Amino acid sequence: MTKKSKPIPKSDDSSAPPPPTTDYKVGYCRPPVEHRFPPKVSGNPGGRKNPPKNSLANEMERVRELFIQEAYRLVPVDEGGKTVWLPLIQVAARTHLLKASQGDSQAFLQVLSLVQSIEREQKETQFRIFAEALDWKNALEKELAFNKEQGIVATEPLTHPDDIILDARSGEVDIRGPLNEIEKADFEAIRQRYAELKQGLQYFEEQLLSMRNKKQKEATAHVIARVKSQIKRHADFINAHDSKRYRVE
Repeated sequence: MTKKSKPIPKSDDSSAPPPPTTDYKVGYCRPPVEHRFPPKVSGNPGGRKNPPKNSLANEMERVRELFIQEAYRLVPVDEGGKTVWLPLIQVAARTHLLKASQGDSQAFLQVLSLVQSIEREQKETQFRIFAEALDWKNALEKELAFNKEQGIVATEPLTHPDDIILDARSGEVDIRGPLNEIEKADFEAIRQRYAELKQGLQYFEEQLLSMRNKKQKEATAHVIARVKSQIKRHADFINAHDSKRYRVE
């Protein structure tokens, strides 16, 4: 019994590649005409998806996330007969430090190396922050000096250079006042509240002087004490965190 062969379908003239033209140049993204995919024909007939890019990097990132989660997972620890919950990484650090303190030379060298590495990294980070703050302060000072020299009336920067306080000996950086528009609104609200409290204190003190009723005087004195306490809290915050221009007594 002879096996009939399937008829070969005729190619559609519309799907055939166009005839070459005399001005067509083969090059990058311009393959020879006879090797181009015909229209409506998939270049990936198997339908298989290409492997995701950076799949190994994504897996490593996931491993790091899981490791960090486990490192900071709280575990029960007995401390003086009481159960406290500490991060696993802290418990591991305690165990390692305890071994070093008990004469384990290998643990001691590992702890010493780790501490030195952490201190070196902290100093490098502090130096970088100090250098960036110094550049920022100098740039703001130059901008203000230029505007003053040219008679330019410009909006004052959100952070004044005088509010960038640098300690060259310790490398510490202290920035007073707001750093963005949201903080600016918060600081302005605190200053406004401080002014209102001062006005309220003056009012109650004047009222107290004219009072004759003992109970009213005691009640007003209590209110004055509360207002003074609130004024002190606002003043402490302003003097510690706000710009020097808004320092209060």
